[in-house]
Amino acid sequence: MNSTVLNFRQPDALGRKNLTRRSRSISRKLLREGKLHFLPLYWLMMQSDLGREGIEHSGSYRFADHIYQNRPSGRNRLGQWTDVLLLRMPASRAFRQRYVHAQAAMCTALKRHLESSADTPFRVLAIPCGIPRDIAELAVQLRNEHPDWLARIDYTGMDLDPKLLELAKDFLRESGLGSVRLVQGNALDADTYSEGSYHCAVSTGLGEFLTDKEAAEFEKSAAQRLDMDRRDEDGARTPPVVNGAPATADVARAYDVPVLHVNGDRPERGVAGNLDGREAATLAKDIGAGLVIPCHYEMFEFNTASPDEFVSVARQLDQPHRVLRCGERWSSSGGE
Repeated sequence: MNSTVLNFRQPDALGRKNLTRRSRSISRKLLREGKLHFLPLYWLMMQSDLGREGIEHSGSYRFADHIYQNRPSGRNRLGQWTDVLLLRMPASRAFRQRYVHAQAAMCTALKRHLESSADTPFRVLAIPCGIPRDIAELAVQLRNEHPDWLARIDYTGMDLDPKLLELAKDFLRESGLGSVRLVQGNALDADTYSEGSYHCAVSTGLGEFLTDKEAAEFEKSAAQRLDMDRRDEDGARTPPVVNGAPATADVARAYDVPVLHVNGDRPERGVAGNLDGREAATLAKDIGAGLVIPCHYEMFEFNTASPDEFVSVARQLDQPHRVLRCGERWSSSGGE
């Protein structure tokens, strides 16, 4: 992984939301705070390519793609061993499922499109596209199973970083897709979106860096680019696919078990904000959650909150919920 010197105390020049680090030197910060026992752990993490990228560039596309590739590497054997452990963590495995799910969503939408509109291109929008491993691996799959489908795909990838778009262009050069269009634009600015409508929209790794207002603007801008009035040969409506399921006009539908943050948004923490307990419980009720589980509490001293408010509001709203203690496991099948 390559490194770039960043000024952590100034807003990112491109407006990227995923660069959340605020401390210029973490080792000096640990020394100032008297947390010398964390220095060996910090040194160990810096030997791992995943750990070092996460420390130096927070939520960068390299960090995400390293998890997606699942190939451990490091500065030395100890770093490689640490990388193996990091990539095996449940959080990393769950993280990896994001692009797998995006790939599955595109495949589902493609099949539905071919069943209803066999003579028109399938248009997909990825925002932000990052390193487009999802569509690239889908192209490999289709080349082996349905080679005639490849030419039907019109792919548009959008991202803020022009250098990343050049990498994406090289990454898809031999993909065999019908067309590839890569556009520099801001997910939060509808005016920078590429013209046209799409049958499928995918997005991974952006929502967790946005405030509630920004997330709403993003969903609204993306929804405006979806072809909500497409119909099959019999005239029946065939709505586009968002995250693997048919989209509705308000892009809202019931969720089984959402896991929502409750630690709130306090600017003095110097990190991206989240929902507070009241907002999390209310959102769960609004989206028809079968059960909601809170997260981001009882973890980091500087960025935490009690789940008590969440529990109180959930009870008032008659919203089913489950609060897990640190290390507690839960299964949808009923097992612990």
